Amino acid sequence: MSDQAWMRKNIRAALRGDSAAYGELIRRHQSGLRGYIAMLGTPSHAVEDIAQDTFVVAYKKLAVFEHDRPFAAWLRGIALNLTREWCSKRERCVGAGSDRLMDHLMTEEIRDAALQEEEDYATSHLRQCLEKLPERSRKMVDLKYTARKACTEIAAELGLETAAVQMGLCRIRLRLRDCIDKLAAVEGAA
Repeated sequence: MSDQAWMRKNIRAALRGDSAAYGELIRRHQSGLRGYIAMLGTPSHAVEDIAQDTFVVAYKKLAVFEHDRPFAAWLRGIALNLTREWCSKRERCVGAGSDRLMDHLMTEEIRDAALQEEEDYATSHLRQCLEKLPERSRKMVDLKYTARKACTEIAAELGLETAAVQMGLCRIRLRLRDCIDKLAAVEGAA
């Protein structure tokens, strides 16, 4: 069964009141949705709340969901509106340039989600952008986010000063953010 057919089957079942089917939809999309919300610059303490609110709103509006649209994109639209509302009421959000995007996307949970048949957009864009990085930059990202090494350890392993590693990671994050933004813009125009 294709992902689209699986999605439609679970949506129809959820509309009939099958909470387990909706739970499957949540499990399929929760990691990518949290990554997207974090990418928007949402404070880390609010990401989970907004994600949960997104799934509640989506459930209430499931009957009006257009089945030919990607479900993940629909969820991101709801999350974007909820995030904007949250940020305007409580505190300013820091924007997509935040290090939280990288920290969130590079967690094992998101890396595991990237191995699923249907990647979420943020993970897919990150993967494409990581592949474009020079080898030394990819190594630095791997040591920081996969091996979870401190900058001092990375510096020792690569023969660099700690400040050079910190600056390098900052530049890499900016480069990745710009690349992700470009891919998202191209995708949005299509």
